[in-house]
Amino acid sequence: MGQYFSSSQSNSASNTPQRIPNCIDPRSPTRDIDRTPIQINDDKSGDENSTTAIKNEPKRQSLRQKIIKKKAEEEMAKN
Repeated sequence: MGQYFSSSQSNSASNTPQRIPNCIDPRSPTRDIDRTPIQINDDKSGDENSTTAIKNEPKRQSLRQKIIKKKAEEEMAKN
């Protein structure tokens, strides 16, 4: 006994319209992005608005730290 393939199965793949992929590789040269060079300031004058300036003020405590500190103080007051 041999295998029988119907003509509808063999033609179904060829009758299916092929979609053109519309995903473009973002790294392709056709999608090249104009990039500006990164500028590094070596000026250490201490600009107050600079995010890289070292701040001498202490960090603010988080709410969790405040609650833990408050509970510890309450425990010390009870004893």
